[in-house]
Amino acid sequence: MYEFKMPSLGAEMESGRLVEWKIKVGDHVKRGDIIAVVDTDKAAIEIEIWKSGIVKELILKPNEKVPVGTPMARIDLEDEVPVVPQVTVKPQKTLAIQKAIALVMESSKRQIPHYYIARRVKALDLQQWLKSENASHGIGEQILLIAPILKAIALACRQFPEMNGRFQNQEFIPSHEVNLNVVISLREGGLIAPAIVNTDQLSVQEIMKALMSLVERARSGSVRSSELSEGSITVTNLIESEAELVFGVIYPPQVAILGVTRVNEETLNLSLSGDHRVSDGHQASLFLKQINQLLEKPERL
Repeated sequence: MYEFKMPSLGAEMESGRLVEWKIKVGDHVKRGDIIAVVDTDKAAIEIEIWKSGIVKELILKPNEKVPVGTPMARIDLEDEVPVVPQVTVKPQKTLAIQKAIALVMESSKRQIPHYYIARRVKALDLQQWLKSENASHGIGEQILLIAPILKAIALACRQFPEMNGRFQNQEFIPSHEVNLNVVISLREGGLIAPAIVNTDQLSVQEIMKALMSLVERARSGSVRSSELSEGSITVTNLIESEAELVFGVIYPPQVAILGVTRVNEETLNLSLSGDHRVSDGHQASLFLKQINQLLEKPERL
């Protein structure tokens, strides 16, 4: 028996209201089916299930509002495949989500004591390695410069846990996983930052594929709940812009955000906004130094 629970769609979400069920008792549901619509006060979201089975009981009734994690339905399972609930955000609801994110960022600047540090990175060897790698890949398999950078950041997070985790209830909790949130610009305007889960365990090619999938699904209005709620550190990529430096606002309850920009064809800038309650400029400088050292030997990533 599997209990389908109210999913969390971000650190700020405490509860959700069931708008309607798309299923009834006795229905057969399969992986990927939309089973409910939930209102988070920020957007009406279609919830998918990634288990297959028979609906045994619908615990919640429409218009009931319950805390995240509350059982909503019980399902007799056909198998024991792990659950990865997915949310499909309708395009017209995207603006509401962006407004909600803006409110979170405003709160972040007030409540988190930010500090800032930056470092230049020589990228000539990295780009030569990338050119060599891409020579053996087809057009649809080309690796962008950001992919090995994300891998280096993820590996550095293993050695600097104070950059990778959450500050909640006046306590820092380091994350056992490295899930990099990547800021993505949306076609209709605004930003969203879903995560590449377990980034440190992926190859550079796998990170590239995961990133492309995130961009496609974010811009079409469909991301998984885990991608919105399980991030441990955020990266904003402005390599292709004309900006030379960017200091982002930390997305709570995370404790750091990294910016990547291009100075010229041979030089990148890494910039970090950190939470002074958890780390300091010295630790951050060593963190950026480690990323730089990893990028100096991209063939080892």
